[in-house]
Amino acid sequence: MSVVPEENASLRQLQIFHSKLDEEKDFDKDLLRNVAFLSGEIGELVRVIQDIQKADNVEASRGLKDRLGEELADILAYIY
Repeated sequence: MSVVPEENASLRQLQIFHSKLDEEKDFDKDLLRNVAFLSGEIGELVRVIQDIQKADNVEASRGLKDRLGEELADILAYIY
């Protein structure tokens, strides 16, 4: 099982982690499909940003910012 990199991991450490994770999970390595999946993740990121801009209170905004971090992590997984 791949060890999750530390919070301040270098880009190379993240690349190694994701490469190992891809192998362990037998993730799709087809470039075109991954670009399509990345596009979907970017769409999800845009929706969260729109929701943050529309949020009418700090509490709602805080929860959305957690989702923002999750979507950014998903995108990072595709662009390593």
